Amino acid sequence: MFKINSETNNISVTRGNSFELSVKPIIAESEETYVPAANDKILFTVKGSTGKTYVKKLICGTECAADGTITISISPADTLNMKPFVYSYDILLVKQNGEAYTFIDKSDFTLLEAIGTVEDIEENGDVNEN
Repeated sequence: MFKINSETNNISVTRGNSFELSVKPIIAESEETYVPAANDKILFTVKGSTGKTYVKKLICGTECAADGTITISISPADTLNMKPFVYSYDILLVKQNGEAYTFIDKSDFTLLEAIGTVEDIEENGDVNEN
């Protein structure tokens, strides 16, 4: 399960699930989409309340779509070893000239408990009957 609140940018995702987050950086003054240049960098970071980094994804401008869409891919391995909790995330754009803009401010990244995970698929055997 993956949900994002379009008003608050808060994300809810089930631990061990895959998802893709597609975003476009907006220039505040003109409200136009900024199309990342080839040497721009985009950083998606998830941190805990102590400041420990749990997920870090770096995307190069060359990986962005022609319309400015940035796709951040999260795999099961990215969250599988994390505990269900409300973490924080943001998304930073660093232009090739060194200018930096956080275009998604600190928002909640809620990791929900999973009952069945990709780990369970690897285990052999049937469920024990009580």
